[in-house]
Amino acid sequence: MYAVKQRAMRQLMRHVVPIYFAIRKGEDLRQFLHSAFVFSVSGNWCLLTAGHCIREMEAIRTAGYEIVHCRLADGSNMDAKYQDMVPFGHFEAAPTVLCEDPNWDYGVDLKRRNYRWLLVFLTNWQK
Repeated sequence: MYAVKQRAMRQLMRHVVPIYFAIRKGEDLRQFLHSAFVFSVSGNWCLLTAGHCIREMEAIRTAGYEIVHCRLADGSNMDAKYQDMVPFGHFEAAPTVLCEDPNWDYGVDLKRRNYRWLLVFLTNWQK
């Protein structure tokens, strides 16, 4: 039974790709992660995250913070092959809140075509 649970967790976790942010406003430097989950619909690759995370990043930008670093992290993946973080353009990925209802707190980053191969690589999707 343990082996079945371990395989299921391994399968699930290979789709989790945290987004690391380092932001700065003057001398104030902050770092944090947003959780995200890779999925594909009709060949369109996306990162699903919480809608409040997308709203938070917009509020941060409006408050005058700049994104110093934005990276996709592979380290939480049990089968991680790339033990570093890959540069990622958060605002270039057109982050979109899918529903304003707080009971449905979902958002999505719509990926440009060149991000598809990066997400395939990070998630080992072809296994």
